[in-house]
Amino acid sequence: MGKTFQVLDFEDSGIHGIAIAPMKDRLSVNCTSDGEIDAAIQNLKDDADRIAKVMKRELRKRKKQPLFGRDS
Repeated sequence: MGKTFQVLDFEDSGIHGIAIAPMKDRLSVNCTSDGEIDAAIQNLKDDADRIAKVMKRELRKRKKQPLFGRDS
């Protein structure tokens, strides 16, 4: 499979959680064929899977930290 272009990231909203955030205004290149459309959509799916792993890792890290500076 080709290189995955990373177009998604996450934003840490503190006590409100973590949100998916686009890093770019345009999420794909211009498509002129069915194959290019399929590849662009697959890239978005792969990137969504990647950012899901990052976000879950961040949530696990948060759960280990005390809230608001209190000892757990």
